[in-house]
Amino acid sequence: ILEREQRQSGIPRCVEFLVNWLQENGLPTEGILRIPGHHRIAENIKMKINHINFNDEEVTKLMQPFEAGTVLKQYLMELPEPIFTYGLYNQFIDIWKNEKRQKVKSKSIRDLIINGIPMCNLILARYIIDFLVKVESKSAINRMNSKNLAILVAPIFLRPRIATLESAVDIPHASAIIELLIKKSAILLSIEDVNSREFETGSEGSESK
Repeated sequence: ILEREQRQSGIPRCVEFLVNWLQENGLPTEGILRIPGHHRIAENIKMKINHINFNDEEVTKLMQPFEAGTVLKQYLMELPEPIFTYGLYNQFIDIWKNEKRQKVKSKSIRDLIINGIPMCNLILARYIIDFLVKVESKSAINRMNSKNLAILVAPIFLRPRIATLESAVDIPHASAIIELLIKKSAILLSIEDVNSREFETGSEGSESK
């Protein structure tokens, strides 16, 4: 499921498929992304989308909100690294724990994301955060506010390479960072910043040829 063709959008096809389906069919579902789907159905969906040219209609027949959410989270957790990478984990946590000025803290988190993580991760981060914002917008119905969502998905974005008792203490900090991104996505993960980074990366690549 991790091997994907290069796509112009930068988003793996299965992620795009699952997110689009959930946005169209799952946002009002109470407990979406929190309640696990039926294991056998989720595994069947996962098996079918584990092919680059999977049949959308065939998979759609199996889809239910909890199962789609389960497969999406599994896919993202099975990536080789968390979206914000193992290498930057300590920097993110240190900023959150040690910087007391909220505006400076937010800017430091933003700068580390925009300038620190690989471009493909940045595109994926913004895509997933945008989806979470849409889920949160229906929180009066689905009971999934930004705090609940952040707790669920924080390990997808931020986790240490090796879990320790010390890193367990930092779990609330990781969740708080993701909650901030959901609440302030328009400022901290703006499309302008992503496009600017993408342009700079492309320009550097052209100059090096």
